[in-house]
Amino acid sequence: MARLSDRLPDLVAIRQHPPTSPAVEVGAAAAGATRSLLGAAAPGDRVGIGVGSRGITGLVELVQGAVRAVREVGAVPVLIPAMGSHGGATADGQLGVLASLGVDPGAWGIEVDARMDTVDLGRSSLNVPLWTAKAALDVDHLVLLNRVKAHTHFDGPIQSGLVKMLIIGLGKQPGAELHHRTATSLGWPAVTRAVAPELASRLPLLGGVALIEGPTEAGHGVVHVEAVRAADLLEVEPKLLERADAEMGRLPVDRIETLVIDRIGKNISGTGLDNNIVGRKTVAHGLDVNSAIRVDAIAVRGLTDATGGNALGLGLADLCHARALARRDPDMTRINALTALDPVAAMVPAVLASDRELLEALLPLAGLPEPESVRLAWIADTLHLDRLLVSPSIATDLEGRDDIEIVGTVGLPFTADGELPLDLVDTIFPV
Repeated sequence: MARLSDRLPDLVAIRQHPPTSPAVEVGAAAAGATRSLLGAAAPGDRVGIGVGSRGITGLVELVQGAVRAVREVGAVPVLIPAMGSHGGATADGQLGVLASLGVDPGAWGIEVDARMDTVDLGRSSLNVPLWTAKAALDVDHLVLLNRVKAHTHFDGPIQSGLVKMLIIGLGKQPGAELHHRTATSLGWPAVTRAVAPELASRLPLLGGVALIEGPTEAGHGVVHVEAVRAADLLEVEPKLLERADAEMGRLPVDRIETLVIDRIGKNISGTGLDNNIVGRKTVAHGLDVNSAIRVDAIAVRGLTDATGGNALGLGLADLCHARALARRDPDMTRINALTALDPVAAMVPAVLASDRELLEALLPLAGLPEPESVRLAWIADTLHLDRLLVSPSIATDLEGRDDIEIVGTVGLPFTADGELPLDLVDTIFPV
């Protein structure tokens, strides 16, 4: 009897060509945006620059542009990791996260304050403590750098961006956990409305530089950079989120029976794989009635190098390759999951020893469809969706669409051991 994976037809390689926006030169835009916030900075002042743990496109240029602007006014830049509990909730771990993203303060001759020490600034109007990083209080001024996008769990007019970095990122582990708990009980919008203004008024916060990613003529890139003053955060960020939602990548169809993901990681999404993309924002498994996207079963093949062993998001998959589990740092993953009140994302799905075994287990999860007719999609990760593989049954639905380019067909190049190239999509679509 033929193996199910042998009955899978050649996959169709496609490129998506959504409407594009002009690409922004990140370094220059970041320098200009930061410069516009520094009116109160005097020569010799120490300016804290908050940097998170996401693999933001152009992150190195974003940070370097902000540093350049600070130095131009004669002030001293101080990088402050603003990433909650990431990096195992240790200073060395958070420095390691920055290094994995190409941010190397030592090599750039920049001071960095990665202390995990926090200070309770008193209670908010929600009657919860206002925890924040001591490093944020030990500078004369503070500027935050972050991407604005839809959050993987939080809903509301403000989701992932400067406000979240202010409340959760700068809160280090205690603040991140507390405000996730508060959001669970009272809702994230209530937290943003009550906590953000109080933190902004008690910190030397000048504002932040917000970045939006989206499709450009050259592929996925940065399409907008904007300075947001501290007093305007709650007014401006919802408008930025609307733009980010419009620019967000999407799968080419809403109905997928089986989805294979080459890699997940914290540099891709807060939950390793973006729940918004795969239709699992409010339901980790099964049908999310709040999403138009339906993906029946997900298999994850590996972790990114930059995630540093943080395997948050494996629990959102139904199956995973053993190599993904082998690279998982259980402690780092657990700390992040419990801080975010998301233990499901840290759970371990069924583990398969090879790519062939992974497919053999995945294909029956589609239900009655046979391998020849299954609706299967194969992506590099949930951030890079401009190129992917789809089964013929999905390719048929894409015929005649102006935003889809059919590149050709691809057979799966299994080795004798049943393995495939680690980053299959990247191998087929070389950068």
